Amino acid sequence: MNTKTEKEQVKELFEKVMDNRDDFFKSLYGFEAKHGFIPEQYGKDVKLMASFAEYKTQGPWRKSKIARLLIDMAVKKAMKAGGIKNLKNENAVINALKNVGNAKKKSQRVKTGRNDLCPCGSGKKYKHCCL
Repeated sequence: MNTKTEKEQVKELFEKVMDNRDDFFKSLYGFEAKHGFIPEQYGKDVKLMASFAEYKTQGPWRKSKIARLLIDMAVKKAMKAGGIKNLKNENAVINALKNVGNAKKKSQRVKTGRNDLCPCGSGKKYKHCCL
């Protein structure tokens, strides 16, 4: 009895979407090679064309270490967000893949306290200078 864990099922979903993407790009590449142009409905989509250009230069996603790393990151993030139940359709999976690198970052700015030296460089305490 070889049942897959939820994490393995989520990873399989992400991989299936990426494989479908590569199959589509392979077909589009063949069409472009045969006819010398890309159909208008695809050519107008800037994001699609950027992904297609990446596919043409780097090949299928399974050959890319970065793509495999992004898949692993997306799986971890999806598992934290509720697992497979939140990935009901292909669009949800695609959105999860797109949002891997969009984590909110904490501000790098350090708050200046009233009794700290003023960041303007005057040498005075902040409360007597720029407060």
